[in-house]
Amino acid sequence: MGKKRSKGVSFWGWTFIISGIGGALGIINPHQAIIFSGVGLFLVGIALSAAKLIAGIFILKLNEAARKAAVLFAVISIMLIPLSFKPIFNSLHDEEYYVKKRQYIIEKVKPEYQEKALLTLDAFNETRGKISPALMMVLLGAPVFVFNLCPIIFFTRRRVKEQFR
Repeated sequence: MGKKRSKGVSFWGWTFIISGIGGALGIINPHQAIIFSGVGLFLVGIALSAAKLIAGIFILKLNEAARKAAVLFAVISIMLIPLSFKPIFNSLHDEEYYVKKRQYIIEKVKPEYQEKALLTLDAFNETRGKISPALMMVLLGAPVFVFNLCPIIFFTRRRVKEQFR
């Protein structure tokens, strides 16, 4: 009949398959993804998604190489986290937003409130570069890091390794 796999192996196998399919769907509208993340990161993402899809199938078949590949893909995904959030950080430092907001205040806000509004905008612009990247990395990056760390922990456990032998 074959080897019996645990529910955890089934979960991670299907998770890899679903994330591989989800990432490969980026091929449908590559223009938007390339604008957001760049050509290099888009191509790496597509290749990683295809590899995760294939690894997920072989994880369900309890292939030892697929287990090792799953750990490798998780490590690669962790290393790509800063690059994935770089466009978000760049948008936080967007000078065009600051100029538009300043122009809006000058045109629309009553003169007696303009000075205070401009000072508030300047203060926000100064702190935006200092606080926001760290806050964004904690709020967005930490859950992604933990989710990518889970397969590493799971697939390196002794009990799981024994299932793949």
